[in-house]
Amino acid sequence: MSSPLEDLLAEQLRVEGIEFVREYKFLEDRRFRADFAIIPLLVLIEVQGGRWMEHGGHNTGGGLARDYEKANLAQLAGWRSLQFTAEDVTDGRAVDTIIREAMR
Repeated sequence: MSSPLEDLLAEQLRVEGIEFVREYKFLEDRRFRADFAIIPLLVLIEVQGGRWMEHGGHNTGGGLARDYEKANLAQLAGWRSLQFTAEDVTDGRAVDTIIREAMR
């Protein structure tokens, strides 16, 4: 399920001509999905928009543990993971960072 922030980042990536896949299942034996993947670069992108929500799933102890496990497993599988806040997306820092990564 996408969020307005993810939709905004998707549009920013399209404008820049960066190809991506949304809700990418990057491990065969796990249910984890990344918000975005740039497959040729082995880059996963997560938008952490709910960090100020009082009862959001990602800011509970269990939610954080799952996010850490997900990031660690991605790293061990050879993926680089970029994490962005709502502010990073809305002010353009996220897409700027992704562009820099794509040009490496």
